[in-house]
Amino acid sequence: CEPLAKSMSDLSDLRVKIDQIDDQIQDLIIERTAIVEHVRTAKGDDHIYMRPAREAAILRRLVARHKGRFPTNSLIRIWREIISTLTLMQGPLSIAVYAPGNQTGLWDVARDHYGVQVPLLPVPTKTGVLRAITEGSANVGVLPLPEAEEEGPWWPNLVSGDTAGIKVIGMLPFHDAGNTRSETRLGMVVSKLAPEATGDDRTLIALHLTEGMSRDRLNQVFAKSKAEVTAFLGQVPGLGSDDERLHLIELAGFLETDGPTLKKVQRELGEFCLSLDTIGAYATPVSVAMTDAATTEAAIS
Repeated sequence: CEPLAKSMSDLSDLRVKIDQIDDQIQDLIIERTAIVEHVRTAKGDDHIYMRPAREAAILRRLVARHKGRFPTNSLIRIWREIISTLTLMQGPLSIAVYAPGNQTGLWDVARDHYGVQVPLLPVPTKTGVLRAITEGSANVGVLPLPEAEEEGPWWPNLVSGDTAGIKVIGMLPFHDAGNTRSETRLGMVVSKLAPEATGDDRTLIALHLTEGMSRDRLNQVFAKSKAEVTAFLGQVPGLGSDDERLHLIELAGFLETDGPTLKKVQRELGEFCLSLDTIGAYATPVSVAMTDAATTEAAIS
């Protein structure tokens, strides 16, 4: 009976410690909330309270210092809830999500990222998501990742017209996707916010050419300009002649339209380039699977 009594006593002590840790965690959340409220007061009513780049930096720092068997994916989910809730406390925040019919994949990914408190607005069309931002019924939109041969792509709308002020500011999921109910799991976050550099970014450009050009040729141009192509995401006819093409291309790094790299790209293309527009930039997503694998390997060794 003695070993049993001792084990029960040890178990009771461990439960007391867990309760104490829970209290400490809650106290720190309360303290963090109070600090955020002070920050809001110090900045005033007109400050920008949504900072995707800052959010990415927080999550990357936490992932880098994480250890033990608690899954990194779950750690990020906890902090996403904290970040999104405190962002909502600083000002209005609502998300327009492309969710036609019974397609719930983007809805699930958006809910994973923005948490349970932030309002999500289902929108049946892609242009409707952009319109919601333009009209002010939503601050942020979540749209599907462009596909090479899709019908009615949304991204050309970011080049001209009343939606030209909207930029791509994020890629979802930022970490490994949770449980979703459909195959539509990759999305892009759009907003009127200006993208900010995080140190590990991707830039999205819309390249308008006088005629079609092969990927090999485009890769050569970008390589000569010291720009790394990470993905060709789409191509549609231009607005002028039948020969014109508008390309959607993702590049490594945080690049600006009037910066030296993209200016060199335009020079290399010469008369073939009608325009080159930066339509977004976003933090490179965290690879949780690789992080957890490295943590496990370190623990074993």
